[in-house]
Amino acid sequence: MFTGLVQQTGRIEGFSQTSGGALLEVHTGRLSEDISEGDSVSVSGVCLTAAKRSSSSWSFDVSSETLRLSNLREKGIGSEVNLELAMSASGRFGGHIVQGHIDGVGRLERTEKKGDFYEIWVSVSREISEMLLKKGSVSVEGISLTTASLKDAGFSCAVIPETWQRTNLKTLSVGSPVNIETDMIVRAVRKQLEVLTGTQDSGLTIEKLREMGF
Repeated sequence: MFTGLVQQTGRIEGFSQTSGGALLEVHTGRLSEDISEGDSVSVSGVCLTAAKRSSSSWSFDVSSETLRLSNLREKGIGSEVNLELAMSASGRFGGHIVQGHIDGVGRLERTEKKGDFYEIWVSVSREISEMLLKKGSVSVEGISLTTASLKDAGFSCAVIPETWQRTNLKTLSVGSPVNIETDMIVRAVRKQLEVLTGTQDSGLTIEKLREMGF
């Protein structure tokens, strides 16, 4: 489990297709010493298992399902990625619960500088949009952010200067793909409501809840 507080950025040094997936090599810099084989590491929001170290880099096996749901396939050699080690049981919980299980890929629509702060707009699928709450938590590229406003197919977030400088957001351009993970608590509540209302197959909507008297 992670918290969405990025510790540093890394750099993709290699990407090669393997049987059933891919091998991703990331320059992990000073974090290399704190990683051991088998450790979980958040790479731009994707939970990956450290496989092998080479100097100040680590390689990670990436499954075909992870490649399908995330933007790792689209990131080129030299691309910056956000890195966070798994949270220890005694660690301080500073962000929100981030599993590293990506729901899908959004697109950076625009970035606006507002004084020392920044505002980003991200477009997402309807399925992801339905899982978002205003002033709720969302992980963008592994960064714990709070939604400022919502629309049918996207959302905006305010980004503080520290987060902007520490993460890969400053390197992205309009149209860049970004990994999105919605709040697991929202997902769990929605799932239970679908079970209780018998809408697992058809999907839960506001209209159906109203029909049932909610």
